[in-house]
Amino acid sequence: GLVVNELLANCFEHAFPEGTGKVILHLHHDENQVLLQVIDNGVGFEKKQLQSMGTLGLSLVKTLVNRDLRGTLEIMSQMGTRISIVFPKKQVNY
Repeated sequence: GLVVNELLANCFEHAFPEGTGKVILHLHHDENQVLLQVIDNGVGFEKKQLQSMGTLGLSLVKTLVNRDLRGTLEIMSQMGTRISIVFPKKQVNY
């Protein structure tokens, strides 16, 4: 929940200075892993922002993904931004 909240908050705070835009939340899973993507058609990140992880929210997301989810985070930004997170699917015992 916190990862999705931070990613969506980042979109609405930074991606659309003109006030309108489109955000897609994509979730896919198979037996072993989960793919979560947040895609927007906003202004994107500058290269310098990506190198420094841009915002406190993105730094938090990176920490949560790496440490807690044991996953990977990839950010692609040109015309809009695509943030992809892949993490192993935990086995749930009922």
